[in-house]
Amino acid sequence: MFVGTHWPDVDRFRPDEGWPIPYLDQAAHLVLYTVWGALWWVVLRNRPGGVCVRTLWWVVIGGFCYACFDELTQLIVGRTAAFDDLLIDIIGVNLGVWVPETVRRFRVMETKREAA
Repeated sequence: MFVGTHWPDVDRFRPDEGWPIPYLDQAAHLVLYTVWGALWWVVLRNRPGGVCVRTLWWVVIGGFCYACFDELTQLIVGRTAAFDDLLIDIIGVNLGVWVPETVRRFRVMETKREAA
């Protein structure tokens, strides 16, 4: 993830007419951080006792801290630190953590409802 967001002078690969996919940079950030959050969710849900909401919030806070570090250190390699990238990173972490957790909770509720 670090290498992907810190590749120096990435714009030299951009075609003259621009990237073929609009907002490719933001899409890459969203995918990277969503996968990052989802991987944390997978690791944590397999702990004995499962995962609690407080732990998931710590993952989100950690993701925010890493996203800030990520954006600021891009300046070192001549890339730009962008607030919109930071927001998309945070959205990605939240999607990666809360979507699977919400699905899991609905499944648990359905299982309890069927058992009753």
